[in-house]
Amino acid sequence: MDFLGIHAKFVSFLYILHKAFQHWNYSEGLYFFYKENFIFEHHAFSWFLMRYTWATLVASICCLNACQATKQECQGMQVFQSMFTEVRQKAEELAAMIQILQGKLDSSVDLNCSGNAVGNRKNVLKLNVTYYHFEYGTCNLTQSRDDSSDWVLDNTYPDHTMRSKMGHTLRTYRPGNYLMRVTTRTFNPANAYCIRFYYRAESRAYGKLNVYIQEGNLRGISVFSLTHVPSKSWTLAEFSPNPEYLRRPFQIVLEAEHLTQYVYVDDLSVYNAGCSSEGVQTPICPPGSVVNNVMGRTTCYVFHMEAKTYKDAMLTCKSLWPQASLVSIESPIEQQFISHMINQSDDMSMTSEFGLWTSGNDFDHENSFTWSGQTHLIKFNYTHWYPGQPNNIAGEQDCVVILYPKQNHEWGDVSCNERHSFICEINF
Repeated sequence: MDFLGIHAKFVSFLYILHKAFQHWNYSEGLYFFYKENFIFEHHAFSWFLMRYTWATLVASICCLNACQATKQECQGMQVFQSMFTEVRQKAEELAAMIQILQGKLDSSVDLNCSGNAVGNRKNVLKLNVTYYHFEYGTCNLTQSRDDSSDWVLDNTYPDHTMRSKMGHTLRTYRPGNYLMRVTTRTFNPANAYCIRFYYRAESRAYGKLNVYIQEGNLRGISVFSLTHVPSKSWTLAEFSPNPEYLRRPFQIVLEAEHLTQYVYVDDLSVYNAGCSSEGVQTPICPPGSVVNNVMGRTTCYVFHMEAKTYKDAMLTCKSLWPQASLVSIESPIEQQFISHMINQSDDMSMTSEFGLWTSGNDFDHENSFTWSGQTHLIKFNYTHWYPGQPNNIAGEQDCVVILYPKQNHEWGDVSCNERHSFICEINF
């Protein structure tokens, strides 16, 4: 089974489908529905089945003279009805072929991509991480009902993920004599897990910040506890629970106990490996990365063709490694390397015509651009703006893209809600 075989089957399927829908054209303009939605919508075939049932009913009633259908309309609907079995059979054959191809593709990746200059692909495939970034809600964390208050979302201060007020954190509802708990999903037993998150307080906080391992409804002993939460800067909490607590399915409980100040938590990551494991303690460059070594620092650049908003692109980078970010260009040497990398890739060259996200933005302070998403904000000390940029049209352009390929990929500012391809950066 190869791509050409599937392509031929797919063309055959579309041809039969097209013929069927030609006869469906008589039913309430649904041919337009097919043209606009069928190929592009994920659930279109389900819609097709539902609409087929409806069309069959219409055909039966109308052709019994219960409504004003012409003879030509009746014939069209009846032909479509008779062709439905063939359409469904072709669709099922196509689905089966794609499933076989997926299996072969997975095997090929395991076989041919197991060696990597920086890391081992098989290790990457086995490593699972659950990442709670809190950008679009509480990430299915469950608020406890036996406490006195809740954790809430907040963007009062720059978060850890985006390093900007564009992002969100989890925050205690209020300081004082309150108990607040949230619980994660259930994790499967494993030999080791690593739990990581970042925390800070509005000002130095006293009380307790605890993490428990819970089995069923039984909350076990604390695996992490802090009585003084530092203020201002984000601090990493990282620990591997005793393997004895990991023998059965479990949940992780985050508890705030009588804290005297607002406390913030962000970027909770749960790995199914110990904290000292490769890919957890140290990053691994994904296959297909472009690696650059300058003055003892190794950087992996990972290109993503899919177009996303600035925030979603940054979150994709973070899913590779917590300290990864969209690309930051801090010197003429790095700009030259990035430009060369783009020019050497057909995919990057093509998408650069429409812009590639960088981590640069002035979201928090207008005209004060910084590189975001890393351990700390970095002010622009080097720029490569296209003449007339940044221009902040309509007061909505806060994020920086690599644009203007004919001018050596100079930069421009655009709305952070636009969708662009992007380059992730992982530094060692």
